[in-house]
Amino acid sequence: MKDKTGRQRLHNFFSSLIFWKPSADPNPCSATIPVELPRRSEPARRQSSFKHRPELAQRSAFYPRDRPSSHFKDRLEHPISRFHQHASAFPPRNQHPRSFSKRELPTTKEEPETVDKAQDSPGFDSHIYSTSKDENFNKLLAIPNLLDSYVHIPLLPFLPYLDRKNDHLQYSEYLYKKPDDRWINLRVLRNWIETCDTYHANHCQTPSTIGTSVSSARPLWVIDVQRYCLIPVEPAHRYVTLSYVWGPSKGPSGDFSTTLANLSMLQKDQAFTKERLVLPRTIEHAIGLTRLLGETYLWVDRLCIVQDDNSTKSAQINSMAQIYANSYFTIVAAQGSDADAGLCGISTVTPPRSLLEREPLRYQDNYDALSTQAEELMDTNWYTRGWTFQEQLFSRRKIIFHNDTVNWECHCVAWYENQQLDNMVHQPCNRKPPSNQTGFDTTPWPDFYRYARLASLYNERSLTYPEDVLNAFAGVISVFGPAFDGGFICGLPQMFFDSSLLWQPYKFVRRRETLKSQSGEGLPSWSWIGWGGDLDSKSWRSGYDYLKGNPTEILEIDEEGHKIWEPTTWHTESKVQWFYSQKLESQKYCINISSQIYRRKDPDDSIDLPIGWSLVHSKFGKKYYRHVSVPNQEFWYPIPLPGSFTTEPPLFQPDFLHGRTRRGSLRIGVTFTNPEVSECLSCDLTDSDGIWAGALRLNLPSSSEISNEGSECSLIQLSFGSACNQKTEAVSFDEWYRPDCPRNTGIYEFYNVLWVEESNGVAYRKALGRVVKSVWERLSVEADITLG
Repeated sequence: MKDKTGRQRLHNFFSSLIFWKPSADPNPCSATIPVELPRRSEPARRQSSFKHRPELAQRSAFYPRDRPSSHFKDRLEHPISRFHQHASAFPPRNQHPRSFSKRELPTTKEEPETVDKAQDSPGFDSHIYSTSKDENFNKLLAIPNLLDSYVHIPLLPFLPYLDRKNDHLQYSEYLYKKPDDRWINLRVLRNWIETCDTYHANHCQTPSTIGTSVSSARPLWVIDVQRYCLIPVEPAHRYVTLSYVWGPSKGPSGDFSTTLANLSMLQKDQAFTKERLVLPRTIEHAIGLTRLLGETYLWVDRLCIVQDDNSTKSAQINSMAQIYANSYFTIVAAQGSDADAGLCGISTVTPPRSLLEREPLRYQDNYDALSTQAEELMDTNWYTRGWTFQEQLFSRRKIIFHNDTVNWECHCVAWYENQQLDNMVHQPCNRKPPSNQTGFDTTPWPDFYRYARLASLYNERSLTYPEDVLNAFAGVISVFGPAFDGGFICGLPQMFFDSSLLWQPYKFVRRRETLKSQSGEGLPSWSWIGWGGDLDSKSWRSGYDYLKGNPTEILEIDEEGHKIWEPTTWHTESKVQWFYSQKLESQKYCINISSQIYRRKDPDDSIDLPIGWSLVHSKFGKKYYRHVSVPNQEFWYPIPLPGSFTTEPPLFQPDFLHGRTRRGSLRIGVTFTNPEVSECLSCDLTDSDGIWAGALRLNLPSSSEISNEGSECSLIQLSFGSACNQKTEAVSFDEWYRPDCPRNTGIYEFYNVLWVEESNGVAYRKALGRVVKSVWERLSVEADITLG
């Protein structure tokens, strides 16, 4: 029986989807943002029974159960179109298992606005208006009734192929053409490339192809597929990249790679011929395919990065985003589990393929074809690997080999092998061209919301060497870094450091045990990089509380298309001055949490705003801010933007955190689960008199049992937090429905605490939770803490 794993992941994914774009953006395709999946409650699952197409789903109420999803396990960043069965992301209106009275919901609708301008903000319009109904609402209805199923379109999660389909193809007649059982028709691949070159212009082509400036972050070496050797890259070289599973090679090629010792030899003509060197089959086949497609240069990481030249290797790893984005196209070898698996079906280069069905690659229609191909790609080993995450994310155009067939994906379209394109009318791409040289649209402001989702999606991927966790994510960090004051410390943004320390698992996560470490300490327990598995990105919600109009603020969309908002009230306040160090006794460097400088409960007209910021008065809702450099984005408070940064990125990725904070002990209470929040087991915290004091989310599956109920746990304070008693906050708090949780008083005030175990004076993370403010201030004492 065919493995249903991929279909089930897509089934689960489609049943729990949400969409978002930055507020006030007039272009519905302005920037694809990966989102995580909201987790639906059991009643919602039971009520979802949609088959085959999303258009069969009914519109459902919005309830932001956002999460990084195990079944979204390897997804990067594509808008979806199909995925069968459950198209309803949320329970039908008024059927949520928790009911809230309207008195509890301080909601607002979008309304006209007026603006107070700060000094020194020339060119900022004094009158800004926003319609109560999204201008693009009717346009979105043209997407096969997706708005009937989902609530906030157009920035969608990454699924292969499906967001790239065009509507003309989807509704055109399906014509079946039987492919050759043994050999792929290379004219099809050439036609894909030529068609994309002709019709997609700056949407898909690299800067060098369209005659614009080329990024300085380029490969140092490429393989000349005519001369079979390495050559230094020149600015005029147009190259192809290879994305594949390196893996432990069992063939005669072993783990061969370029080193300082063999670099000179590999620059000699015919160095890569079989007579001189046995290459892994995937690389050998990619060289042959590149030559057959008329290209001259191929970039392969293990051969084009000198593996023992640490300085250039580090620079090239940090340039992965640009290397893949600036390639002419990427060959994706997704068939097989290692570099020796090779390709198949390329005449004169590879063994033949074997399409055994009577009518191979036959589908119900074009839509079904792409859906089936997406499911099969997601079942491949390539789609689960950490290094391929950024390779897929940043490649503008991909020729993808898997399951004995080949497909095309670029910024504008996706095509499958035996698709009839001869008579197709090529329509303009309705997606916004990438605005930068990586082909990946980033914002000029720090988008912690988006980064949180990418980190969550990536963290479930597997790595042969766990210590590669940051290197394999370096392309993402290099793209986001320029917009974040102080860059990233072990994957945590420095400017939001207090909030980013509050990451939580969605499911059980495993400690990453490194095979080697310069300090001997291993990966830090206080960062997500030290743990592999399903992160809960909504645990970072207080970190992006500056973003007005993020999806977690949407309560629902009413029948007329108005978005009903509940502004974020969960805030994290810094109470500890943190320092980082590479070794336990080495020099300590201060961490600057710069995002909170201008945050206050109520925006004040009288304060002096930073240059370029304007206070906006809403007629019915809260005041908020805009900056002249990003007029389409709205903020609840000013934050540092590029050009005003005061913090330097870290000099290294540290092992230790140091700070003077507070510590105390509480007892482990009864365990409970909150499926609206996570699939982990949680437990109450009680004081010595058995009075409820808070809760922890344990790093255990929800079905687990514990044997240490009643025992004491050592807690340290990370920060202070508060949240109002409103519906949209429930998704982030395990204890929200616990009988003694003081949220019902109107505002829930607490301290964020870490349960730690200590060894040789260093504390290591076990679990994270919250303790009620009054209890913690009564029982905790000051202490110097080192986290490892």
